[in-house]
Formats: sequence, C-alpha cells, structure tokens
Amino acid sequence: HLGGRVSFTQLDAFTLGTGELEVALAPRLGPIEPSARVAIGYAWVGDANYGDYTKTTDIYGLSVSAGLGLDARLGQVVGIGVALDASLLNMSRSTDLTEAT
Repeated sequence: HLGGRVSFTQLDAFTLGTGELEVALAPRLGPIEPSARVAIGYAWVGDANYGDYTKTTDIYGLSVSAGLGLDARLGQVVGIGVALDASLLNMSRSTDLTEAT
C-alpha cells in the first residue's frame, strides 16, 4: 500500500513532529504474512529552550524509517506478530545568534 504516516510528540522541553510518505508490502502467504515498509519525509522540532537561549529554535530536516514484520494467523480472527522498526532523523538548526538589546 501507499500511504502517509504522521507523528507528533509534545515533551516539556520541545515538540517533535514528522510527516512521511510510506510504501508497504504485506503479501499473504497462507497462514504466514511477512511485511516490509519504508517511509521518507519531513521532521521538525519547535519551542526548544537550551539553557539561557530563550528564543524559539527551528530545527528541521529529513525523516527516514523502515521496518520488517512477520504475522502468523492462528484462526479466522486471531493472529500474532513481531516487527522491527528503525528511524533516522537528519536535522539542522536555523538560529539567530544576535542578542536582544
């Protein structure tokens, strides 16, 4: 399938968000269903405060994630599965280092 994936994490010190376009394959091979997915998109961090630096920091960049999984059908309704996912964020900071007067 082709779809989207969005995440938003609000922490005390900062907010992290991602938006990705995802491609996934999950062929049905009888009672065993392997799956694989890969996604690429945009990531950002906002409202960060690092020590005395009180200005909002804009950090943004590339988000890449991938995963492999295996599901086993135990009947018409019940199944069990396992998956392994990995994500990479490659981000850079855009700051104004001038002091307010």
